[in-house]
Amino acid sequence: MFIGEKFRVDIVRRFLEFPDPIVIKEFTSVVDRQVAKIGSHAIQKCVRKNNWKLVVITCYYNIEEWLQPDWIYNVGLKEYRVRGSLQWERSKL
Repeated sequence: MFIGEKFRVDIVRRFLEFPDPIVIKEFTSVVDRQVAKIGSHAIQKCVRKNNWKLVVITCYYNIEEWLQPDWIYNVGLKEYRVRGSLQWERSKL
């Protein structure tokens, strides 16, 4: 099985087998950027349609545009941002 196919199968299995919230680490790290973009768009549409909660852990910043998350937490900077806001705020965590 190709890596892109395995990525898609693993994502679908998590949505079907695991309860809300769904947590995915190393999101899109094993696939090329085109597969990551297509997969991210499909996942965000499915999550929003079903009103699921999804936590994605990744080192890639470009998926932000594709996933359109409600909030982002940058661990390195200890800052978070809420969807629609251009401002980063310092976390109290």
